[in-house]
Amino acid sequence: MSDDNTEKDTKKPNAILKFASHPAVGVAVGVLGIVIGFYLYWSSREIPELTYYVHPVKAAVVRTGQISRLSVQFDGKDLNSNVTAAQVAFWNAGRRAIRRSAILEPLVMRTADKARILEVRLPGPRNLGGTTRHRTP
Repeated sequence: MSDDNTEKDTKKPNAILKFASHPAVGVAVGVLGIVIGFYLYWSSREIPELTYYVHPVKAAVVRTGQISRLSVQFDGKDLNSNVTAAQVAFWNAGRRAIRRSAILEPLVMRTADKARILEVRLPGPRNLGGTTRHRTP
């Protein structure tokens, strides 16, 4: 009787082995492996990624045509147009530091309506090397 039981066990295919040997399972595992490989490659790349954000809320310092006792001067000259303050933030969203040698062109900020940029403040020693402020005429 023990010979009959061992004979039945060897003839009956294992359910897991039968499932794993199906061609569709092999294709699915292969595709999943490729997808995981690409994901791990892209998520582990160490590249610098300069990112910026312009805060949507602007502070109106002076509005032309509004009665105010406030006057604004720039370089000793009265400004007779709107003066608005805006915040722009730059940061590195990448996983590698941005080196001076990686900056191939100067960073340039332009306004949509060609308005003059009166002042730029860079906080502390963590600003990008080589950035300068150019005055617009």
